[in-house]
Amino acid sequence: MANYQKIIILGQCGKDAEVRNFPNGGGVLNMSLATSENWQKDGEWQSKTTWHNVKVFGKSVDYLAPKCVKGASVLVEGILNVDEYEKDGVKKYNTFIKANSVKVVS
Repeated sequence: MANYQKIIILGQCGKDAEVRNFPNGGGVLNMSLATSENWQKDGEWQSKTTWHNVKVFGKSVDYLAPKCVKGASVLVEGILNVDEYEKDGVKKYNTFIKANSVKVVS
């Protein structure tokens, strides 16, 4: 049986993207994107904002860093990923989107 996943979101950066460089020369760009959902209930408009953590690896990190600033609209395609770690004897989980493609559309 084959498995497949793909996440596509279009959202706004909540703050300027942060870049962390690795000793081997690579790096990761971390950004937080907000998506909103609106609906009507009993004649009143409701709204919900969801925050998504996104990580970008590879050559595009330096290109994207100055473009992924607070308020920028960004289209991300990638996969859902979960890092597991232990802190103070308690298992913690960090869920994020590992981006395969990022386009700044604003």
